[in-house]
Amino acid sequence: VKIDSIWKSFVLPLLSGLVIATGAAYYLLYRYDQPVTPLSELVDWTEVTWALGFFLTAAVVVAPFVEEVIFRGFFFKMIGVVKNAWWAFWIVALLFGLLHMEQYWGDWVGIGIVMALGFLLTGFRWWTGSSKPSIVLHYTFNISMVLIPAIFFAVSHPVFSQYLIQQEGAPVQQKEQLLRASIDEDSRNAAAYYELANLYLDEGKNLDEALELINDALGIMPERSIFHYTRAEILYEMGRKREALDIMERLH
Repeated sequence: VKIDSIWKSFVLPLLSGLVIATGAAYYLLYRYDQPVTPLSELVDWTEVTWALGFFLTAAVVVAPFVEEVIFRGFFFKMIGVVKNAWWAFWIVALLFGLLHMEQYWGDWVGIGIVMALGFLLTGFRWWTGSSKPSIVLHYTFNISMVLIPAIFFAVSHPVFSQYLIQQEGAPVQQKEQLLRASIDEDSRNAAAYYELANLYLDEGKNLDEALELINDALGIMPERSIFHYTRAEILYEMGRKREALDIMERLH
């Protein structure tokens, strides 16, 4: 009985979270087109390192526990009392997915994954009669969705990963070399084009090339607002102020 309880409460939720997160991370990272979502825009515009760290900590440490207490704890129990467990399963699972739709809006695969996660979490709650398995699964999934994509990316983009690690203290020439090598490493790495364009913008040099680079980044991810903002800054520095102001007006 004890082994069965450990299997249901810990081992199976843990394995389920790992499997789903691994599959989701692989697909989301390596798909051809990367959609822009409110969540990705928030991360783009969060310039302060501690703020981004706080956001990740909240997503990984706080959110799984709080959401499980609310959804699979309070809501599931109350709906089960008023209706029954069948109603509780469907209402809680759908509510969980719908409340996460806004942050993934525009990424229908991402929305599908979070909806499926909601049903799985609620299914464990119904099956076991406890919120503990869903808490384990939720923590496993959220932590894995931070670590696994980072591992996949580091393995498939070693040069760009080296740039991200070393960029703070590296001299301009070294950063330029790493970014050019990153573009050779993956010609669809929009972030590498963006970073190199920004490097030239900050240094006030090669502005024509910087404009070409940011245009390449926009060709890969045309809806990413931070790329448009950088393009406007480059145009402004080139003296093409009317074009720059038109872009800024559209962004606002």
